[in-house]
Amino acid sequence: MNTASSGQPPKLLLVSTQQWPFSARLAIAFASLGWRVEAVCPRGHVLAATRAVQRVHPYSLRDPLAALATAITSGAPDFIIPCDDSAVVRLHRVGQRHPALQALIANCLGNPDACLQATRREALMAAARAEQIRTPESADIGSLAELQTWQQRQGLPLVLKADGTFGGTGVAIVREPGELEPAYHAVSARPGPLRILKRMLVNQDHSLLDQLRDRRSGGLIAQQYIRGRPANRAVACWRGAVLAGTSVEALDTLGATGAAILVRAIERPEMDQAAERLVRRLGLSGLCGFDFMLEEGSGKAYLIEVNPRATPVTALALAPGRDLVAALSRQLLGRPVADRPDFGQHERIAMFPGTWLKNPDDPVLLSAHHDVPWDEPALVQACIDFDYAGTPFWQRWLQLHRQGGAGLPGLRAPDGRVYRRSR
Repeated sequence: MNTASSGQPPKLLLVSTQQWPFSARLAIAFASLGWRVEAVCPRGHVLAATRAVQRVHPYSLRDPLAALATAITSGAPDFIIPCDDSAVVRLHRVGQRHPALQALIANCLGNPDACLQATRREALMAAARAEQIRTPESADIGSLAELQTWQQRQGLPLVLKADGTFGGTGVAIVREPGELEPAYHAVSARPGPLRILKRMLVNQDHSLLDQLRDRRSGGLIAQQYIRGRPANRAVACWRGAVLAGTSVEALDTLGATGAAILVRAIERPEMDQAAERLVRRLGLSGLCGFDFMLEEGSGKAYLIEVNPRATPVTALALAPGRDLVAALSRQLLGRPVADRPDFGQHERIAMFPGTWLKNPDDPVLLSAHHDVPWDEPALVQACIDFDYAGTPFWQRWLQLHRQGGAGLPGLRAPDGRVYRRSR
């Protein structure tokens, strides 16, 4: 790499277009291995609260492609890692618009066409089936009538998913016949201007605006519902080959379709093989995540989604040989890089801040490894202030002012400091 050969630390650019806190943990992980970390992200993002980020490039809602191109040109990174689906799509569009940046972006993410294919749900399921990977029955849906016909053939429950959505949004589980039509209209509808404005101003979340921009085709699929637990296989990969991977099972999530907030490490060869086959087929590079459902009773792993970008699990060092950040660094730097210390004997990992925001009194916070960056006080405060759980504004106000103004219980650090939600 250019900077490494000149004696300068290698430069990493994290691209986070959504307000997801895990990207700050990824910054800390890479910085601990000697990288100079920069970021491009929206105003007020938690990435700006960590000392691991040396420079923050502004992200523009008005012209996101120009903002990304400017950040890449001025920052001159050796490697780029997208932290959400919008970042993946926009980076590839930057490459299409700016030929001088195309080679760098393709080198960091892999095959551009295949990465974009991974954001289209039914195309991805078709690719997985071609690799003989177990998937739920699914079909493209173009109208309510098509959905009703498919449901009569496949039965209930079923899952509706819209292309261009992520983080558990744009998904509905239909369990009863009377829920079918309302779910179809809710998932297929484009977000209205008032809802977009509210999310941007009150929740500091512009994901709906990004979804409105990206959902040009309005793609929608119906998918067989698999009873069981969600699981994830996270990998570091390079030009279609897996460098290292780790698998977790979700023990608790933010809602029926939301992010995992309590996980435990598992061994599932079927998940390992599925990830390897798709990484090879799609020609992926960087950090990626593969979502599965582990069927109740049989334990069979059904692939339900691919995220061709970093996910929360990619920042964790769960065991020797399973440090994805170190594995990718070894490949990129061409020299030995030691794995970071793992979590030891903890069976369960409570993801921060999701577990605490969902239930600050949850006893699991005492028994599991609570993954809090205690040595970054500003980041801890920024994370607990962020509405990661998607709590409605009125409910957040009640939580903050309940018990005569006492608000939510404080989060006590090992050094005795107590953090309280300030907004």
